[in-house]
Amino acid sequence: MRRIAYAFIAMLIGFTGCTSRETPTDPTADAGGDASITAAPTWAPVALGGLPRQEVSGSAEDINDLGHIVGTTAHAAGGARAFLWKNGVMRNLGTLGGEWSTAAAINNAGQVVGTSARGDGKLRAFVWAKGTMTGLGTLGGSRSEAADINALGHVVGWSYLTGDPKVHPDADAPIAHAFLWRNGTMTDLGTLGGTESRALGINDKGHVVGTSLTRGGATHAFLWKDGVMRDIGGADASTYFITANAINWSDQAVGSGVDGFSIVAFSWAKGSRQILPLGGRAALANDVNAAGRIVGGLDPLDQLRQAFTFKTGIATILPRLPGGRTAEAVGINKNGDIVGWSEGSRIRVNEPVLWRRQ
Repeated sequence: MRRIAYAFIAMLIGFTGCTSRETPTDPTADAGGDASITAAPTWAPVALGGLPRQEVSGSAEDINDLGHIVGTTAHAAGGARAFLWKNGVMRNLGTLGGEWSTAAAINNAGQVVGTSARGDGKLRAFVWAKGTMTGLGTLGGSRSEAADINALGHVVGWSYLTGDPKVHPDADAPIAHAFLWRNGTMTDLGTLGGTESRALGINDKGHVVGTSLTRGGATHAFLWKDGVMRDIGGADASTYFITANAINWSDQAVGSGVDGFSIVAFSWAKGSRQILPLGGRAALANDVNAAGRIVGGLDPLDQLRQAFTFKTGIATILPRLPGGRTAEAVGINKNGDIVGWSEGSRIRVNEPVLWRRQ
């Protein structure tokens, strides 16, 4: 899961699996019709299983246009392992020498990014390609985490700064900044004037979205392009966009924010913000494909969390695995295939799942 340090963002991200994604460049993909929320499902859930000698518990985080899936499953000894699921076979991607790893995103070239513990216990963002996991370093601090990768192999995430500085000695964690890693170099993207930022998504044009503290101490979503970080959170103090989790080729960004006292799913495009009309207690938009189809998690008033997909004003609740009560959609590819997690027949055990477009 993307670990956002701010308390309120942690609450928001806390009900998502993990967010980051391949952002396909074909604007005609997934152009089929929408199913209404009451119609028969047009996606079928497929349990992906687990790694050998591991409990089947975890989440699928991303899917590329070839149908290759990455995510994380729980390790029998108490840790976790990043996995790559391809042609029905789940592969353990290993670690950087530590006890655990998590995978966040995959591009069409098969490059996977995520976070792993090293042998000394420190955490590093990584790129995995052709069987080799490589740590990406940091912005000078002791920790980094990767959230997304685009078609060019550019990676975004966040890192502690040199010396692991804190806002004050009693702070829970050191200050972290969003980074962009290109061609072996990690660049600090800065902030919206506050102390911290996180980069969570990148498209194939190299435009980056995430979340940052502002100069006034608020938490707002940002769009970074052409070397400039722009505040897209909005000026209204009661309705604003807090975190942008993903961005597609058309620069449509999705995430979550606040509307009064409610946590709501947002979509932002061309300077205009839209609250998705989903209802419920809380909602989070986790990903969006090139056709503008959004996926995420919704907490209805009278149910546990449900996975949804949304396009052109119509929301569809995705079916859970047999016996399951709760689910969440985390990633989507250009074909409209969706991944995430669903509870199965074992209560309180979440399984990696693929919702295949029918």
